[in-house]
Amino acid sequence: MNKLENAIVIFGLENGQYSLSDVKQVYRKLASVNHPDKGGSTETMQLINTAFAELCKYFELNATLDINQETETNHSFDFSFVDTLKTLQGVVIEICGYWVWLSGNTYPHKEIISNLGFKFSGAKKSWYWSPTIDTSKYKRGSKSMKNIRQEFGSKIIKTESQAAIN
Repeated sequence: MNKLENAIVIFGLENGQYSLSDVKQVYRKLASVNHPDKGGSTETMQLINTAFAELCKYFELNATLDINQETETNHSFDFSFVDTLKTLQGVVIEICGYWVWLSGNTYPHKEIISNLGFKFSGAKKSWYWSPTIDTSKYKRGSKSMKNIRQEFGSKIIKTESQAAIN
């Protein structure tokens, strides 16, 4: 999937024609539900903002977005796994574009992380997940984490620290 297709999936746009005002309306709805000030998570909001920026880039050159998908793809994403990740001791959560990367001391938590749908990258020594990844078509890339951070930006998420033992 390219970046525009990822954004379409995240916004849940189905077959039809959309204008920039339609996309803005969807963005407002998503933002009102997922904004951190209203109980949503920062990670989810970052993914929504990245998707919105990609759609806005598309509308700089085009008046309408015409979606005509042959197959029905009805995705709804549940980002509640982020709360679980924040409780894992020693795990570093990093958002890079549409991807969530986990590094640090992940070995004790590998079963939990795997059950959440993350895949392990041996070359990067990190776990990765994207809401729009199609594992049947996905091919591994050769970019280093440094290159990924430079291209897509990076935000490290604060995790809950364990209470001190008395």
